[in-house]
Amino acid sequence: MTQTGLARRVGLNTGLVMGSEVLRKLLALALQLIAVRAFGDAGYGRYTFAVGFVALWALGNDLGLAELTVRDVARKPERAPGYLVDVLSLKLIFGLLALGALTLVAGRTQPAELSIIVWTGLGAIIFAGSREAALGVLKGTQDFRTLFRLNLIGDLLTLGLGFAAVILGKGPEGLIVATSAAAALSSLVSLLWTRKRFGSARPRPRRWWKLIKAGLPFALASIFIIFYKLIDVSMLKYMVGRDEVVGWYGAGVRLYNVLLFLPAALSAALFPALSELADDRPRLTRATAAGVRLLFAFALPAGLLFFFQAGPLISLALGDQYAPTAPALRILGLTLPLVFAGYPLATLLKSTGGERIFAGISLGGGVVNILANLYAIPRWEHVGAATTTLLTEALVLIAFIVAAHRRLGKTGLARPLAATLLSGAIYGAACYLLPLWGALAALPLYLVLLRLTGAVNAEDVKRLRGILRRRDTEQGTPDA
Repeated sequence: MTQTGLARRVGLNTGLVMGSEVLRKLLALALQLIAVRAFGDAGYGRYTFAVGFVALWALGNDLGLAELTVRDVARKPERAPGYLVDVLSLKLIFGLLALGALTLVAGRTQPAELSIIVWTGLGAIIFAGSREAALGVLKGTQDFRTLFRLNLIGDLLTLGLGFAAVILGKGPEGLIVATSAAAALSSLVSLLWTRKRFGSARPRPRRWWKLIKAGLPFALASIFIIFYKLIDVSMLKYMVGRDEVVGWYGAGVRLYNVLLFLPAALSAALFPALSELADDRPRLTRATAAGVRLLFAFALPAGLLFFFQAGPLISLALGDQYAPTAPALRILGLTLPLVFAGYPLATLLKSTGGERIFAGISLGGGVVNILANLYAIPRWEHVGAATTTLLTEALVLIAFIVAAHRRLGKTGLARPLAATLLSGAIYGAACYLLPLWGALAALPLYLVLLRLTGAVNAEDVKRLRGILRRRDTEQGTPDA
């Protein structure tokens, strides 16, 4: 295949990842905006608590096997059938154990919410966990077209059944039952599709302990990160005790999370390729620096819009009853650039054998988050939880930068980031002085400033594509 053909195929693969994530976020946002208005702040608070509470228990089914599968299958694609069946077996076993423990604890601590919690657990722990086994193999082989199709099927099922439940007035319980049913159907389709694509294999129980040990650093990192990203919702519920406060914070977090598709998609596209280039430090340095610059430059105007235009955004997207969400959304807006910049650094650590360092940083972030929330939530409720998130992400990013510097040496980030901040300061003034639609109309000005200051240029995109192009050249281009 010609170099032009390789570049076209790589661009399509990366575009499919990005397109899949964009579509998923848009569909999820559409459903959540309808649910926010239909349930009211107290009802949406119950829904947010159930989802967040169960997500903490779903950590018992993580095991780090999804990321381990991506990394190992990327290096040796012939491992795909064995990883699929072994990872699926482990996730089902540990998922059932986690669901049983969740049911026992919820029955004692939240008997009024037991039904909604158990249904949430079925979808988030059993069905979603099984689906991860299939998607991990697809990501490892970079079969992004199939990944896009399966994600689309799952999202359409969730959207269709979820809309039906909300429109029929079934409340938070109905939405959760509907999404659990969609997760079950999506998991079944994904497993059947990947089994047909890669063939079948027998489970090898003797190998399971080795997989668990190899996935442990990934698992610990995921547990610590998800724990400190979700524990604030449960702490609000237990420490404040008002569903509407949980609903205010949950609605703000939903808007904030919508934009995280971009760093997640870029990391998903780069992770298997960078795993093969663990010893190629110059390429890793250039790709990581380019990723940080691009993502920081994208997140900065979004964060400024959240900070200066939180009130109008809340009124437009959620309705006036969620006006108390605005102060928390302003603080979460300041967090966005920090989170975006951290994604490529985390991907670098995980792809080059630094998963233990990644886990240690994530653990530190979790400890800081919990301790800070113990102080902030009783005093400032949902605004305190948002402030704690900002503090935690700032410290985590600093730790990632230090770890990346020790691993790669000089990265050359200071000057481009300073130029981005200058461009952001000018755009921030526009956000402050103009109404919402004027601030949105001023976005092209920010892009021009990025170009004029040299903060971001076409060379950054070429460097990222060059990493992926090398993988295709050496192993043969996967089906797009």
